[in-house]
Amino acid sequence: MSTPAPRLGPASLRFKLATLALLLATLPLAAIGWLAIQVNFDTLVTSQRELQIALLEDLARTLDDELGDAEAGLDTIARVLSDASLDGDARLVLAEATVEARTSLDHVAVYDREGGLIDVIREAGTDTAGTPEQLDVDLRSAAEGQRLVTGPARAGEPSPRVLLVVAIRPEGAGGPVTGYVASGVSLVGVQDRIGQLAAHLGAAEDALFIVDHEFHVLAHVDPTRASTLSSAADEGALVGVDPDTLVPMIARSGEYEDAQGVMVGTLIGLPNRPWAAVAQLPREIGRAHV
Repeated sequence: MSTPAPRLGPASLRFKLATLALLLATLPLAAIGWLAIQVNFDTLVTSQRELQIALLEDLARTLDDELGDAEAGLDTIARVLSDASLDGDARLVLAEATVEARTSLDHVAVYDREGGLIDVIREAGTDTAGTPEQLDVDLRSAAEGQRLVTGPARAGEPSPRVLLVVAIRPEGAGGPVTGYVASGVSLVGVQDRIGQLAAHLGAAEDALFIVDHEFHVLAHVDPTRASTLSSAADEGALVGVDPDTLVPMIARSGEYEDAQGVMVGTLIGLPNRPWAAVAQLPREIGRAHV
């Protein structure tokens, strides 16, 4: 004779039904919660990249303004020194006045046709010990074919200096070159701007910086990295980048893994020179805001 199955009491049945209902309600909520977190993170990453692009565009404008002012000053001095309607003293006075008037210039070196240093026009107190005695032949050749040439950077405090060179052409554009004017232009204004903009990217060590075509750091959240021209090769958004591809049109954004971990970063080429600017932050910092 078989034993009849025990009958569930009303309380036990209600408990099981309530448990089932709770499970059915909780599982979809958990899935929805996971999807919400993922969508939130994806939205955050998109917003972060948009912010990075905006900061890099601001930085590019700052650099263009700083060096553009120096370029205009050098171009003016080259014209003044080649103006045959002025005597020697008048040319010198106008050249000195131009150096004084340009906020980005504190000295201008004058070179002869062979690149030998003739004289240095400087503001009072300016240290010009790093001024080249002889202009590199490659720089001279490049200056003959272009309005202005950007040369190598030189380490220094509080920021590095970048050599800009303009050819002197008494007969105007396309005429023969009779000499050159050049200046080591400080990037201190760009460095200051990076410090202001980096605050929008949190406390990341390598949040914002500029590199030259050899990946030497020219401006950085950490000023000492710029003043010493340290290398940023294979860091964050520069991982796997060929230096020869650093042209104004280059732009890329995504996640990159380096020695610090996975970075969410953006890289853009800078106009008029083979440099690049990078904005980035560790992925875990982004996740911490979700």
